[in-house]
Amino acid sequence: MKTKYILWFFCFNTLLGLGQKSITEIEYFFDTDPGTGNAVNVDVTDIANLNETLTIPVNSLTSGIHILHMRTKNNANKWSLYARQTFYLANFSSALNNTITEAEYFFDTDPGVGNAEPLSISNGTSLNNTFTIPLNSVSTGIHILHIRVKNNFNQWSLYGRQVLYKSTQISNNTIVAAEFFIDTDPGVGNATAIALTESATVDETLNIPVPINLSAGDHILHIRVKSSNGTWSLYGKPEFSTTLSNEETAFKDFKIYPNPVENILHLSIQNNTIEHMQLVDMSGQVILEASTNMEQLNVSKLPTGMYLLQIKTRGGSISKKIIKK
Repeated sequence: MKTKYILWFFCFNTLLGLGQKSITEIEYFFDTDPGTGNAVNVDVTDIANLNETLTIPVNSLTSGIHILHMRTKNNANKWSLYARQTFYLANFSSALNNTITEAEYFFDTDPGVGNAEPLSISNGTSLNNTFTIPLNSVSTGIHILHIRVKNNFNQWSLYGRQVLYKSTQISNNTIVAAEFFIDTDPGVGNATAIALTESATVDETLNIPVPINLSAGDHILHIRVKSSNGTWSLYGKPEFSTTLSNEETAFKDFKIYPNPVENILHLSIQNNTIEHMQLVDMSGQVILEASTNMEQLNVSKLPTGMYLLQIKTRGGSISKKIIKK
């Protein structure tokens, strides 16, 4: 069996209390703390500041999500708090021998693995098909389509899903207006207008200007249209990202963890101060805001799904996608 490793880049500084001290020991552990001084020791040369790349074996771990913790001890026999990093360990050796043999779909409620509607596919290691899925069985309104696949080891995947809206039959209506907004919804009819040709359908290439003051990070573009009877549609939601500029170098050390998050989301940024933050859901609604105690955010009562965390500091703004599990 081949030995598996992870590489971790880290730095420690031991300016603790009175005077300069040296790092004399390093230890690490995965997931559960065995107690200070009882974890796996790493050889280190005594030094005041440590900036190293370590190769850490992970053969003892099962496939899945784990947390690596690391701490140091100085020559005054004082242990530091630990730094930690979440990672996912995948079993690639078995995955390389997998092929997809079946696929199925269902709307809204899961009938049970293997009991949904089958999709016709060819066996292969990947799936890149266009499916025609009838909507006769679903009512008018919002629904969620789920699709999952099975491999040759009889293992079913988690499902991919897509929200859709089945409308009533529309007759004699044309699309007369369109508008867009990024991230936060200003209200129906109040977003930025898009010029288009009025017709029953829209099949155009649209030029969407990106605001020059848009923060770095993850964003969602929302587009909706209005029909001649005055009804606005639901919106499309493509995701996109912007990169950090030279003026936003402070955010290169910005950290949010854990992500995905279940209860408490922690925020860390060096040499900067968070002035305001807000959490935006996928419909563009601001659901949480804070201007104090901004080192952590309690999301335990939120529904599962994806959100945008938007941070404002004196040095600029950033937007990051988070997953609530």
